[in-house]
Amino acid sequence: MKQGKLSRREFLRLSAVGAAGVIVTACAPSATPAPEKAPEEEAKPTAPPVEAVGKYNEAPMLAEQVRAGQLPPVDERLPETPLVIEPVESIGEYGGTWRMIGGDDGLGWLRETIATEALVKWKRDVSGTRPNVVQSWEWNDDATELIAYFRKGIRWSDGAPFTVDDYLFWWNEMVMDEQVGLTTPAGTRVKGEPMKVEKIDDYTLKFTFAAPHPLFLDLSARGFYNSALHLVPSHYMKQFHPKYNAQVEDATELLARYNNPLHYPDRPVLYAWRAIEFRSGDRITLERNPYFWKVDPQGNQLPYIDKLDVEIVPAGGNATELVVLKAIAGELDMQVRDIPLKDVPLVKENAEKGGYRVIMWNRGDYAWPWLILYYDYPDEGIVELMYNQKFRQALSYAINRERINEVVALGLAHPRQAALSPESPEFRSPEGRKVYEQWVSAYASYEPETAKALLDEIGVKDVNGDNYRERPDGTPLELIVSVNQGDTQSIEAMNLIKQDWEAVGLKTVVAPDEWSVFSQRVLAGEVMI
Repeated sequence: MKQGKLSRREFLRLSAVGAAGVIVTACAPSATPAPEKAPEEEAKPTAPPVEAVGKYNEAPMLAEQVRAGQLPPVDERLPETPLVIEPVESIGEYGGTWRMIGGDDGLGWLRETIATEALVKWKRDVSGTRPNVVQSWEWNDDATELIAYFRKGIRWSDGAPFTVDDYLFWWNEMVMDEQVGLTTPAGTRVKGEPMKVEKIDDYTLKFTFAAPHPLFLDLSARGFYNSALHLVPSHYMKQFHPKYNAQVEDATELLARYNNPLHYPDRPVLYAWRAIEFRSGDRITLERNPYFWKVDPQGNQLPYIDKLDVEIVPAGGNATELVVLKAIAGELDMQVRDIPLKDVPLVKENAEKGGYRVIMWNRGDYAWPWLILYYDYPDEGIVELMYNQKFRQALSYAINRERINEVVALGLAHPRQAALSPESPEFRSPEGRKVYEQWVSAYASYEPETAKALLDEIGVKDVNGDNYRERPDGTPLELIVSVNQGDTQSIEAMNLIKQDWEAVGLKTVVAPDEWSVFSQRVLAGEVMI
């Protein structure tokens, strides 16, 4: 395509109207010099892998370690049946360094990209799940019992064997142990009862639920924060558990390594890359995991890329702004997120000069930004209002979604309620599409007068004449909305929502917060919205 200024019409066509995310990827691997702060000179892609002596091939950097006696041969490092990954475009070449922005110290963007090695994973067409760590599974007739067969021979990045004992350590010694204090994650409790997990052998587990639970594996496949997080290296974690180490008084260090595995280079992982250096607020460097358990159709052990050089945005920094600046300067090799839609024309205009391409993609969450009310907030009066359906309806009716769309998303978004993906099987039939449309349009129209009437009806009125409404008991009412300080699109949208809510008399505070701090506050029950 001819490069030049991207018109609104052309951008509309390119984005297929509904795209909500952007991938910036270098057109040629490692074509530009490394950024000034990179810890080392950027590596060039190497030649094809060294000719294999055994069944599988490996990266030249690992072959050198094998010859030096520092690693066993690749055939001994792989499981009995490695997972074969079909390439999206073509078989790759070994070598190079991938430069990206990893967000803040929480490394959410990086973990979303490389750390989702869950029990099973979603297929690329979202038509269901496929094997991953779990190679196969069987349900009983009423979906109350699941037999999961784990892939034999997977090893942690330090070479230690991975078995079901690692999963059992997480469940028995971290979730069920009150001294550690982990809550039962989504999908592990049915009818108020935690699931039961029984070891059949080193590679087989039996899960039993109090009622039919056919979506257990589907839930486990979601992101780095579900079962991918639950697979822990028990041989390493035990040294930080009070039950296994008399010198340990509490679970602080155990939970630190559980919640932030990439902060600790000595912490074994199942990911394609392992951390070799982490500097808070600066950067993290990773290199290939020599025991990674996946191959391509030609038997080349994955990943193709040798190293990752990931810049971390310091507290108070603007991550999305940095991504855009680095992208147009050609200093990123692939950045899956987060580029606000309104910055895409700028990024496209500089694609040829920066040596990259921009790929529009579907985020899959169908809400950016979205508002979540936290019912564990310690203010009982606020929580009581949240439980009142008319209060929630008033909040929704007061929002001018069309204005947010025009100002924040160049008019390319779809004003609506947050919902599941319309690609879900339940919504593909005519009846399902009808239900879906009712769901996403419910209370989504801009009706500020209706919002005012609903608030009046439930007793949320301005009783002192200051133009802000009080609670039904007459005490002050203030809505506090926490938002990731690095997400400029959400901050801009929330500032518009603040105006909308205050126009109907609801005093609102927008409180940007560093992501890791925000996450901790959520877990502590300190976030209102």
